[in-house]
Amino acid sequence: MENTEQFIEEVIDLANILFFQQSAGATQFALPKNYVNNDDIKIKVNKEHIDIKILLEQSKERIEDKSIKARLCAALKSTTNDLIEIAKVVIAVLLPLSLAPHLLIPTIPIIYAGISLVIYNAGVKSLCL
Repeated sequence: MENTEQFIEEVIDLANILFFQQSAGATQFALPKNYVNNDDIKIKVNKEHIDIKILLEQSKERIEDKSIKARLCAALKSTTNDLIEIAKVVIAVLLPLSLAPHLLIPTIPIIYAGISLVIYNAGVKSLCL
């Protein structure tokens, strides 16, 4: 994996792009070339695009894991509903969990971006009631 700063930057960039594409009604997202053959992404429509709806549904499923949600909500309490701030918290909480076999979340920026966007769309307060 690239260094943490680059990972954070990439997640934030992808989260912003996903937000704008979702807002514009786009249904697919063109993946960067380095994602094309990654087997950890189960959301492929073809080798170059992912379905935004499926990405967000799978991201929501990850968040609904009780252990993950509890950790995210504890960290999100001091955060406003700002996509960039949410993405930073998601990375800070979930990246260490990517090393735990039972909570494996691949270190793939688009997955963290999807999770960040789901939290942003739901709103921090409503997600963490």
